[in-house]
Amino acid sequence: MIVWLLVLLFSLGSRTVSLASQEAVPLQTENDQNLDFELDDEDFSDISDYEGDVTEDELDRALEEYIDQMDMGSLIQNHGTTGKVEDPVLLTEPVQGKFKFTLPNGNSFLSSVPKGMITSDAVDLELPEGTVGLVNVNDEGEKFAGSWHFTEPGNYALRLLLYQQPGDVTTDYNLYVIHFYFTIIEKRDNTLGIFYAPERFFIKEVKRNGELLKPQGERYYFLESDGYYEIRCEWKDQEGIFADTSFTRDTTAPFLSFSEEPGPAGVSGPIEFYPSESDCLVSMNYNGDHGYAVGNVLTAAGNYELSVEDEAGNRRSYYLRLRQVYNPVDRRVILAALVILVIAGIRLVILRRDMRIL
Repeated sequence: MIVWLLVLLFSLGSRTVSLASQEAVPLQTENDQNLDFELDDEDFSDISDYEGDVTEDELDRALEEYIDQMDMGSLIQNHGTTGKVEDPVLLTEPVQGKFKFTLPNGNSFLSSVPKGMITSDAVDLELPEGTVGLVNVNDEGEKFAGSWHFTEPGNYALRLLLYQQPGDVTTDYNLYVIHFYFTIIEKRDNTLGIFYAPERFFIKEVKRNGELLKPQGERYYFLESDGYYEIRCEWKDQEGIFADTSFTRDTTAPFLSFSEEPGPAGVSGPIEFYPSESDCLVSMNYNGDHGYAVGNVLTAAGNYELSVEDEAGNRRSYYLRLRQVYNPVDRRVILAALVILVIAGIRLVILRRDMRIL
């Protein structure tokens, strides 16, 4: 199936093929139906419609098959090329706030971040026509997709296959394989413990809550405390070229305060709770049923598990039992008392009728 992948790719001419997605989820048609077909039996117009994992061996076999079918063996031999070049030396230069990477065959692509960048912003790539790419997010397997705009947090490893299509002006028949990677984190993050500078950059300065911190190393910085970080990296090849990132490190879980301190024996009557942060989400299990708190007062007797979670994903849980307590002026108590009085009155009347004078 993959054998026909590159064959069809080279026959598409000027079509651009994209293989990474913003959502990192399977592609769907306009009718929201997942695509599932064999390339040998279907006539389709966009190679990005294919979904599924692609292995290294499959790509290697596809390349060999392509070379044989296109009769490129003699071309490769005559031009002294190897057919496939892994991670060639790239000419890197900044262009209008982006980074341009140029291959030995003259092809180039643009990225909003340098290779190896850790950022809390979206990442965009601009690739030349005829590019094939695969994306691996969080080591979940390489997949084809349909966009070069990335927004979801995760560790991204991209494999880009770039070539010049056969023709009179073609001078380089190599297939260049570029490995490109970056990491997207949340604006408010609780996972990052060490910041690493991107490739060919060094850490210029680090600020936490606006205060300049002492340097630790050119390539790394240990994030020791929570706070708002601003990190600037400078390009080694040229002064004044920077890659900046900023985010809030938050590893402290929020907490709940209660109007009455819960104890092992539980609490009686209604109890109020108050989150320590305004944007927290409070969920609960009540007698085994899961739900979310719509207010901050617990009134029904039973067993509760309250969990409070902040925007960064930090979570804390509480367990308490609310005992059933009856109010003396509760209408149920009054009704029960009236029923008892009526029964007692009826009993007295019956007893008086049955009394005998001795």
